[in-house]
Amino acid sequence: HQIIGDGNCLYRAIAYSLAKIGLSEYNDAKAYIDLRKRAADELRSNPSKYMSFSTCETPEEFEAHCERVEKSSDWGDDLELVALSNALEYSFNVFRADQDPIKRGEFPNSLDLAFLAFYTTSGGHYNSVIPYTDE
Repeated sequence: HQIIGDGNCLYRAIAYSLAKIGLSEYNDAKAYIDLRKRAADELRSNPSKYMSFSTCETPEEFEAHCERVEKSSDWGDDLELVALSNALEYSFNVFRADQDPIKRGEFPNSLDLAFLAFYTTSGGHYNSVIPYTDE
């Protein structure tokens, strides 16, 4: 399922997938905002777990990063994907052209995403991967 490319694509793709599996709180077009907050909260609650995987060198830089995750439309990357996996307790299978899929998280429930590396000039784009229906 194609997701709008506005910097929120990771969060919108996950929200769309969650809505499609029946989690009605993600049916709202603004559900991605909640996912941004959940990712930022997860990062903040476990800085020692995540900071070493970020480009941040100080706790202040890491907090500024968390603020951007929560309140901007900066696109999410692997760090935010792992944080959302842990926050939601879902694994994410990310499919990429000409590469093996990557899995983030070790939870029984999983969602599939597609990462299009050259979709935008800024570096990439996420779409939701859902089972095909005739609808």
